[in-house]
Amino acid sequence: MPQVPKTAKLLFLFIILFFNNSYARQDGVSIYLHPVGFLAAFPFGYYPIFLTAEVPLSSANSLIIRPSLCSSKNNNFVDNDRIFRLGSDLGIRKYFFPRDFNTNYLQWQIGLFYYSDLRYKNKTIWLDAMGYWGLSFENANLDMGFGIVCIKGNNRISGDGGCTGHIDMNLAFKLPF
Repeated sequence: MPQVPKTAKLLFLFIILFFNNSYARQDGVSIYLHPVGFLAAFPFGYYPIFLTAEVPLSSANSLIIRPSLCSSKNNNFVDNDRIFRLGSDLGIRKYFFPRDFNTNYLQWQIGLFYYSDLRYKNKTIWLDAMGYWGLSFENANLDMGFGIVCIKGNNRISGDGGCTGHIDMNLAFKLPF
């Protein structure tokens, strides 16, 4: 498994600690963990870690920061690839009604990631633009999205480089800070 650079570890830790000082309540910053993807992929040698920080901007809008770290070892889950991805998405969540529990939202985000695919001996940049429709509950969010992922060079996602469609689904649980 590729080693995580020390600078990346410190940046990830800083993001977590920065938001950890806030209370996860409706009028403050909320931190969500995405355990379902991790638990489903872990037995296959794929290790995704996703967090979502929601920072309210108004009663109907929130800033979304979604740092993630993904790696895998040789396995059948990811076409026998060894990959490493580190970066973050940044977006805006727009609630249909004033920000409250049990309501619908739309979310737009862009992402920038360092991506390494050892099968193709490729280290490059992953860019994505995604749109989501979701539901917000008291202690969880569920959303589905579609977007475009662009990766330069040979890789398992877009073949010999370029852009491809991407579908994403998230179930995130609020951490009790």
